[in-house]
Amino acid sequence: YTSTWYGIYLSVGQTVPTSVQNNTVANLSFTSTGALSFNGIYIGAGMANIGTVTGNTIGHTTTSNSITAAGTGDMRGIYSASADPVQVKNNLVANISIIPAAATNGTRGIEVNGSTGSVTIANNQVSNISTTSNSVSSPPTTTSALYGIMLLSSSAGHLIENNMISGLTSTPATASNTVIAGMIIGNGAGLVRANQINTLANNSSSQAPQITGLWISSGGWTVANNMIAIGSSMAGNDSIAGIRDAGGAASTYAYNAVVISGSSGSGSNNSYAFRRSNTASPTLRNNILLNERTGGSGFHYAIGTLLLPGAPWISSASDYNLLVSGDPGRIGEWGTRVADPCCLSVWKTSSSGDTYSLAELASALSSTALFSSPSTGDLHVSTGVNSWYANGNGIALSSVTTDYDGDSRSASIAGGA
Repeated sequence: YTSTWYGIYLSVGQTVPTSVQNNTVANLSFTSTGALSFNGIYIGAGMANIGTVTGNTIGHTTTSNSITAAGTGDMRGIYSASADPVQVKNNLVANISIIPAAATNGTRGIEVNGSTGSVTIANNQVSNISTTSNSVSSPPTTTSALYGIMLLSSSAGHLIENNMISGLTSTPATASNTVIAGMIIGNGAGLVRANQINTLANNSSSQAPQITGLWISSGGWTVANNMIAIGSSMAGNDSIAGIRDAGGAASTYAYNAVVISGSSGSGSNNSYAFRRSNTASPTLRNNILLNERTGGSGFHYAIGTLLLPGAPWISSASDYNLLVSGDPGRIGEWGTRVADPCCLSVWKTSSSGDTYSLAELASALSSTALFSSPSTGDLHVSTGVNSWYANGNGIALSSVTTDYDGDSRSASIAGGA
């Protein structure tokens, strides 16, 4: 049968936001294999504040499989389809298992889709969500296998900050090129800052499964002070990107710390700390892009632009970054020219940029030597001997004056979050 289940359903007014606080949706098992969809909290129309005072819980903090569903419909912890402004703050969406048999449905921890007003998604935790969906749809399609947080809105002024996303796992029932992303942002414009994304897994045995930490699929955004650490547990042929810049408008990426790690047992897919397929030139400043992944016949880049021949990438697009790769000839990829080694000097010549950027080998500067705890997603720069790579090698930015913790940035400009 076809059915949609709602824990809380809202169709409310447009003048004063409806407040939804301190609710729990948990201990649910949906065994039907029909076209069942699940929405923990649903906003169909009107203005709403979800968790702005006291957060709501969809699932459970520690109990595994607090919510399970075998249906073939889409599954969402918190879902707003309202055209009006919404705020989604301080909520927990965790320990949810979606187990459809050979279905192609999509799962999202938090989704806001269609708002024509400003949206705030802040201080939420999305963790330990798994799916066996076979969906091969790519962003911004809503039926991709699994996203932690998804925002699709054509308006500006959005704020997505201080969210923690971890433990997302895709294990398709059959070999499929499934897509998993910690965060997917499409259309509109706004600020994406101080989010932490780590421990994403795509266990597909197919030829081209994908894992992305933060995917900007369209729109022009400022992306700053984010920590992204993925790949450590993945030994398959996954195409991995810490940040994918795929929008049609120019976005700014500043003070982000990205780590790609682990080892590919086989396959030819590449991995990137930063991967661009945008038709507009981005701006990158003071980022730490560290790719220490090894294995397979693919290449593992700190940075890459896939458009031929890298255009339109203006000379001032990227600078004052720290670029780390395990292969000195694969610091960057310029327009999918895989036959051409691209060390830092070649990257600088090709891109006409990164004049003041630094490059290092992962064997000399590993993630554990530079950051506090990459395995848990904590990419604060350590205070040890290697901290000089980040401290004092950036450039001051008037648009980003605080760091991941909200502290004012010092006069000695440091890269990373």
